[in-house]
Amino acid sequence: MIGESNGSNSGSNYGVLGFASGSTNNFGVYGIGGIGANNYAGYFDGAVAIGDNTPKKAVGYLLSVDGKIAAEEVLVDLDVDWPDYVFKNNYDLKSLEEVKNFIQEKGHLPNVPSAKEVENNGILLGNMNKVLLEKIEELTLYILQQEERMKNYELRIAKLEEKDE
Repeated sequence: MIGESNGSNSGSNYGVLGFASGSTNNFGVYGIGGIGANNYAGYFDGAVAIGDNTPKKAVGYLLSVDGKIAAEEVLVDLDVDWPDYVFKNNYDLKSLEEVKNFIQEKGHLPNVPSAKEVENNGILLGNMNKVLLEKIEELTLYILQQEERMKNYELRIAKLEEKDE
């Protein structure tokens, strides 16, 4: 049922109300508008597929979109540790030599999925943001280590220059 009505507020009100039962495909869009322009509401009882009713990689997810998505904002609510642990004293920061060896052996950074893994499984955005932040925080620690070394070298050079004078 598709309908249009002119309510007491200005503009038109549109709604689609769909019910189906006894079949394998049950779809429904329920519209409830409040006062003001552009009021939309939706309720779906079950999985929703947009662009294709047979989700490819999104089997088991409530929403599958076969195509691009544009959004002003997306909230990813994670139940995992955020990478502040990188700055804890007991964090096992690999040496740059260890990282170099890992890259040479595996072709990607530690804790980062390989291109083949991403191709086969996709990525979970929240988890990937966590991994990327972990790498940024590790890079920050490496930069701080390099800064400390440079300061020590500068002091040593200054002392050697004093001796020569």
